[in-house]
Amino acid sequence: MSMVREMLKAEGKAEGIAIGEARSDVRATLKQRFGEVPQEIKDTIQSMTDLVALESLLVHAENCVSLSEFAEVLK
Repeated sequence: MSMVREMLKAEGKAEGIAIGEARSDVRATLKQRFGEVPQEIKDTIQSMTDLVALESLLVHAENCVSLSEFAEVLK
C-alpha cells in the first residue's frame, strides 16, 4: 500500500474514532442531565456522521432545558 493510502486510511480511522466518541459524549450528557434517553433520540445520534454537527449537538445537550427541546434540534 502506498504511503498516501496509508495516511488517508489512518486519517479516516481517526475521524471514525472521533465521531464515535462525540456520539458517546452527546448520549452521556443527555443521560446525566435527563435520565433515560428515548431510543429514537439515541438512534438519530448514532446515525450522524458529521463531526462538526455532533460537536454542536454536544453544546446543545449541555445547555438545553429539556429533552424535548433537544429533540427539536434533531429534526
